[in-house]
Amino acid sequence: MSKPPDKLSDDIDMLHRWFPPAKPAPQLPLKFTESKTNRDVLYRKMVQEEWTDASGKLNQGTCSEGESAFDFRTAFKYHTGNHARVWASTSPHKAREFQNQAAGGSDYVLVQFVFNKDLAEVFKGNILPQKKTGAQHNNNMVLMHREGFEPFHYGKLLVKDFTSQEEVSATIELRRDFDLGYSAQHADKLNTHLIFARLR
Repeated sequence: MSKPPDKLSDDIDMLHRWFPPAKPAPQLPLKFTESKTNRDVLYRKMVQEEWTDASGKLNQGTCSEGESAFDFRTAFKYHTGNHARVWASTSPHKAREFQNQAAGGSDYVLVQFVFNKDLAEVFKGNILPQKKTGAQHNNNMVLMHREGFEPFHYGKLLVKDFTSQEEVSATIELRRDFDLGYSAQHADKLNTHLIFARLR
């Protein structure tokens, strides 16, 4: 014999008091997917004014449509505001989500920088993990992190927080995506190795 609806409801309430229903698992923040990292290419989200001021015509006659020169010294001089570093990523999807607080307006563009050399080699020995104590104030060094990407294991090491030099080494060795934060002191080296920049 079936129970009336009100009695059934009482029984369910009693069950919930004794056996509370499980809470839904909290939603984890969206992680960016990775592909095989091309370390001679970086992406940066910037204000349109920075692109207008720092980009220009390439001297070489073999450039393809849309390929431009770019002067990183100009970008640092006028558009970093109070920030000592400019961040770029090996992932265009990650760069597109950057929340830059740059000077010069609110119209943003995504720029691809193509270099003639692997940037991990260009800055070899001069890359610190972003959260290492004192790293943020050392403008001689480039900073690296992987915020927004899935952590990964390298032997017994969990590459997640970017407080240790081993995390930088593992990221480079396994060709994982990374974000790179460079200071005005790196502008000339970036200019030297840049082949071209273009809007994406």
